[in-house]
Amino acid sequence: MSAFSPKTMASLLRADALNVSRDPMLMIGIVMSMLPVPLIVVFGPLAETAASETFGITGMARLLGALAVLMPGAMLGWVTGFMLLDDRDEAVLMVLETTPIGRNGIIAYRLVVTIVLTVIVSVSIGFFVLPALLWTTPFLMAIIAAGHAVLSALFLLAFAANKVEGLALTKLINLALLAPLAALFAPPWRYLAAIVPAFWIGEMTGISPTALSPLPATVISLATTVLFVMFLLRCLDRRAD
Repeated sequence: MSAFSPKTMASLLRADALNVSRDPMLMIGIVMSMLPVPLIVVFGPLAETAASETFGITGMARLLGALAVLMPGAMLGWVTGFMLLDDRDEAVLMVLETTPIGRNGIIAYRLVVTIVLTVIVSVSIGFFVLPALLWTTPFLMAIIAAGHAVLSALFLLAFAANKVEGLALTKLINLALLAPLAALFAPPWRYLAAIVPAFWIGEMTGISPTALSPLPATVISLATTVLFVMFLLRCLDRRAD
């Protein structure tokens, strides 16, 4: 039995939707993924004017829009990570090892669903808050955001022993949300943040005249994401639980 068969997928999706609806913390996480949109609509023009008049920086609204595109990846990845931590705390993952789906099957299913949801939500946000950019750019940003979601979920599962530790590690994960802001710095200093895949979303806003174009930025971000995923999966395989 595969976790991706239509019948199994339908059952798993119903169960996950029910679990999320019963957990206020996870529901808040999902709502938070959409929160930046109205804030950017209201305060984006003000931030653009303030940055231009005070620091001579143009494109601040685009950079804030890019952060809004990234936010669903951070929050949905966090929700997925906590669901997997909860399953491990309740020994659900251990029980699944004895089923045809297996532990790896449920993890793969959750990650794929997270990727799909992140792309859908992030693309929708991108089209709304970044209308000045070429339509392909929000889509490429959403792909990077989906990679960020996978990394967030796997990081929690690989390094947190339980949900309490997961909350502590969430603060570390949230630092990655600041990486796109490095686009405000001149090269080569901003590339110190390039090891973080989310950094390349900031490059794609074109806020700097020396910024890399969207497609190469996406390729580099995905390559870095794959390397981190391989590292995290290796760490996860070494866990005894």
